[in-house]
Amino acid sequence: MNKVIDDKKFTHCLRAQIFPDKNADQRIKSLVDFCVQYGFDNIILMFNGECFNIGHITNDELKPWIDVIKKAKVEFAKHNISTSINPWFEIGHLDRGRKLRKDQNFQNMVDFNGKSTELVVCPLDEKWQEYYLNQMAYYVKEIEPDTLWIEDDFRLHNHEPLEWGGCFCPLHMKKYQEKLGYPISRENLKKKILEGPSKERDAFLEVSFETMDELAKKISNKVKSLNLNTSIALMSSMPEMHAVENRNWNKLLNDLSSDGNKIDRIHLPCYIEISPKKYIYEFNRNSMVVRSFIGDDTFIYPELENSAFSSFAKSPRFLKFQVESAIPLGLSGMTYDIFDFCGNGAQNEFGYGPVLKELTPYLSKIKELDLNPSELTGIVIPIDEKTVKNRETTSTWKSIIPDDYDCISYFSTFGYSFELSKEKQFKNKTIILAGQVINNFSNEELINLFRNNFVIIDGYAGAKLFERKLNYLIKAKSYKKAICNDGQTSFEVSLEKLNDIDDYKKVSEKENTDPYSFEFDEDVEIKSVLYKFDGTIFGNGLAISNNFMILPFEVKGIPQEQFGLFRVFQFNSYDHLLKGSFVKSINQCVYTYLFDKKDFKVLILTNANTDIFDSFCFDYYGFEINKISIVKKDGTIKDINFRKQNNRIYIDEKLDYMSTMTMILK
Repeated sequence: MNKVIDDKKFTHCLRAQIFPDKNADQRIKSLVDFCVQYGFDNIILMFNGECFNIGHITNDELKPWIDVIKKAKVEFAKHNISTSINPWFEIGHLDRGRKLRKDQNFQNMVDFNGKSTELVVCPLDEKWQEYYLNQMAYYVKEIEPDTLWIEDDFRLHNHEPLEWGGCFCPLHMKKYQEKLGYPISRENLKKKILEGPSKERDAFLEVSFETMDELAKKISNKVKSLNLNTSIALMSSMPEMHAVENRNWNKLLNDLSSDGNKIDRIHLPCYIEISPKKYIYEFNRNSMVVRSFIGDDTFIYPELENSAFSSFAKSPRFLKFQVESAIPLGLSGMTYDIFDFCGNGAQNEFGYGPVLKELTPYLSKIKELDLNPSELTGIVIPIDEKTVKNRETTSTWKSIIPDDYDCISYFSTFGYSFELSKEKQFKNKTIILAGQVINNFSNEELINLFRNNFVIIDGYAGAKLFERKLNYLIKAKSYKKAICNDGQTSFEVSLEKLNDIDDYKKVSEKENTDPYSFEFDEDVEIKSVLYKFDGTIFGNGLAISNNFMILPFEVKGIPQEQFGLFRVFQFNSYDHLLKGSFVKSINQCVYTYLFDKKDFKVLILTNANTDIFDSFCFDYYGFEINKISIVKKDGTIKDINFRKQNNRIYIDEKLDYMSTMTMILK
């Protein structure tokens, strides 16, 4: 069986490139020494990559790369290190000055303006497919790798110098027209797609997914025909980007896996060191979404990458934080692209090896807990792979990219545990209905949602209820919207004492989103009021009834003013109204991930602050806690003392900055 997916322990995979020159032996030795010293079990070798890329390479040009990889594989095997391969591109990421050869008569990709690439090819082109599949069979048969990684240019977007998104070459235009049953120009197709949900948009989405999925099947069949013990794995980009390609994640991975083993390299949010708060914000709305779309039965090896390759880009501490904070993905291991693409071998000067070796016992012990996305428990945030089908757009092409997942990061930053669900029906749960997520629900589904759950909606979703004549669900008779920073809403005032402060105020300008105010019939409690800069009232702010809460703004992007203590204190006051099982950290930017196992729960705390907490506390709802154990960094499990007060747990354990704590709750 494939070694990478068969090992019981957490598998560290080093991603590297060895240029086939006189220094190759030295580079091989440095990689072996690094892996042996720091516990790496797999090396993923790239070829024809980045600065050495010469475009769609010929077999003769490829041979030196294959020879050096085969030599390296022999040396790796002496130390029980398996070899995987990662061709740097399939259709090509971007042109970057490279062009097709004179005898490579492939169809280039074309954007909606008719602009063509010079290197990047359209994956529909049969001549390119024949070239690519035959060459893939050549290097896979020669090397017999543990795993063949399909790179993230396996996509129809982000191919410079094209305008972002989709292929509109003659081959694709023909497919769109066949799907529609009538001819249409690029210009009119784009116009119809952006006018709103339509058969033209459906045709674009369906053809886009069929393009990539059919290629996935051909890759799988070709590798399967070689009768080798090689698995196929996929590198994934951000979910909102692939949503524009109508990606069905589970089907794609099933169709790609030649041996039934689904393996994915989920993209981690940054290549450089950024604020840990910003990092986890991006992690929750990107990596966690992909994980939930993929499903439980996939082996996850996220990509941790540096760019540029220097200590300026990534410190050992931040790299360690990235690995720890990825634990909620349910890891089988991790892939590391941490040394220069130029192929200088391993470089101990960066200090990455020791921190990863130290972390391994902790990662291995948590791997034994077998954490799955379907076990996440908390406030429910609906997600939908087909969201672009229903999306409201403007006249700009990039407006088709969904922002549905921003609400995940918003609410999780307040400390709420969450679960992501593709379902449309729930009972006795707290549901977040923010932004264009509402467009993925039918009227009947929305009625049942409010009837059976506690629903938190933002201003955009509330306005959509009016459009669909469902405003009675929130007992509202009218609403109005302003534009952020137009002077209509300058500050918000609480009508209740918050944190022993009367008339608590918050800024409603600056880093905010568009404000909304709703007028209600009855039985709705108004908790705050929005004011204009001259002190006159614009309208109602946050409002609550027995089965819903309305936020007076749109949950979108990173609305920094909406993270203030004003909103923290408001949420704290009304958490008892929420339904379902969830936990909530009391320290902002200590993120919680609650997994509901058969006989216990696993709670992961991620401290995205640059502060150390000598003790901490969290609230819990919908279940009982009688015993708490923590997984220590050395891989052992320790029972700890704790105090209960009402629904709050107090723990006198240190929660270090940029680190995690994993607890077993019984």
